[in-house]
Amino acid sequence: MRAKTRRKCARRQGENAREDKAKMRAKTGENAREDRRKCARRQAKMRAKTDENAREDKAKMRAKTRRKCARRQTKMRAKTDENAREDRRKCARRQTKMRSKTDENALEERRKCARRKTKMRSKKDENALEERRKCARRKTKMRSKKDENALEERRKCARRKTKMRSKKDENALEDRRKSSNFKLFCHTQKSNP
Repeated sequence: MRAKTRRKCARRQGENAREDKAKMRAKTGENAREDRRKCARRQAKMRAKTDENAREDKAKMRAKTRRKCARRQTKMRAKTDENAREDRRKCARRQTKMRSKTDENALEERRKCARRKTKMRSKKDENALEERRKCARRKTKMRSKKDENALEERRKCARRKTKMRSKKDENALEDRRKSSNFKLFCHTQKSNP
């Protein structure tokens, strides 16, 4: 009797233990899911905060860099402007000197050039006139020679064409004769098999 009771009791304890385990597992799973959700929310918040901070830091750095760069450029520009002004002054002085010297030389050069051009023009006009006369004579000769050659060439061509035409006509006549003879032969063959 005692053994039977022990077995019953053990069975009940086993069932209870299984139920407890199942309950615990379900509870643990639920808690784990909740924990994971909380953790994900925390991480998302942190990430958003980090991104925001990073953006702010970047913006600050960019602004700082821009300010530095602007200051450097302003300094450089001021220095460059000063140097450029000095260079322009020097250049202007040099150019003024050179211009006065150049004006004298240029005037003399233009006079010489004008004299040379006048001489050359008169010489050129004479030469050009003579050249045009020679060219006209040459062209006239060539034209008359060309006309003779062209006339002779046309005559030769006409003779050749006439010959070829007469030869063609003879050949065509011969071909027609042969053709009619052949047709006649075929016809007689058909009539007398």
